[in-house]
Amino acid sequence: MNYLLFNPKSDSGAGKLAAEEKSKSLAERFPNLELIDVTAESAASFFARIKDDDVAIISGGDGTLNHLVNDLGGKAPKAKLYLSPAGTGNDFLNDVKDAEEDGLVLLNPFIDNLPYVEANGKRMYFVNGVGFGIDGECCRVAEQKIAKGAKKVDYTSITIKLILLSFKRPNATVRIDDGEAKHYKKVCIAPAMKGHYYGGGMNVAPTQDRKDGLLTSVVFHGGTRLGTLLRFTKIFTGEHVKFTKYVDLVRGKKIEVEFDRPCTVQVDGETIYDVTKYVAYAS
Repeated sequence: MNYLLFNPKSDSGAGKLAAEEKSKSLAERFPNLELIDVTAESAASFFARIKDDDVAIISGGDGTLNHLVNDLGGKAPKAKLYLSPAGTGNDFLNDVKDAEEDGLVLLNPFIDNLPYVEANGKRMYFVNGVGFGIDGECCRVAEQKIAKGAKKVDYTSITIKLILLSFKRPNATVRIDDGEAKHYKKVCIAPAMKGHYYGGGMNVAPTQDRKDGLLTSVVFHGGTRLGTLLRFTKIFTGEHVKFTKYVDLVRGKKIEVEFDRPCTVQVDGETIYDVTKYVAYAS
């Protein structure tokens, strides 16, 4: 059997309609494609009941993928699972575009033994990265705007206002693989990355290799607010890493970050509020 998994809430509520249209283009390659609403049944339950030689395709972006891998507990299913990109957020696809074939990416090798983060008693798996600092706070502000009825959210505008005005940059302590702690002042972001990208195309960890079993810690720190903003604009191209006085990149299997005041952590765009410390594990 062939299945197309979709989220009816995606694409501003047009997820089912988009999936029906997509099923037409996939029909020749995957005949008798059955549409499955992922909100009606957990991914773990779905893959437990289908056969190992069945094929499933999930339509969506980073948010859909985050919910899927957490439902599966960071392990790939036995059945073949493909990603058919949709929605507005596709940082994962940016990172694995060489693996795309005929508009699909075989997910199984990318979502097995995923890294996870622990914060405020919660454990979450991730495919792209964990953000702590302005990136997390940006997601928090965006969520509040959406909750108040905003149809569109300008993440760039939110980020600029946070950097220049409202975000009080915390001091941070970072420890890699239980080694010696390093202390930083005025930290803008301190993510742990599995891939290169997050935040809709920010190449935050350009040297990261998602296949080697390590994570990259990226600590963006120090300087004036205006200087931070100017350097931050380079993050989409990955050129921010040239500012070695203000940006540290360190790789390891365990990344522990502690702030001196609570901030929001975002995990592939999903938020955990009021966090002072997170620990990310490569697997």
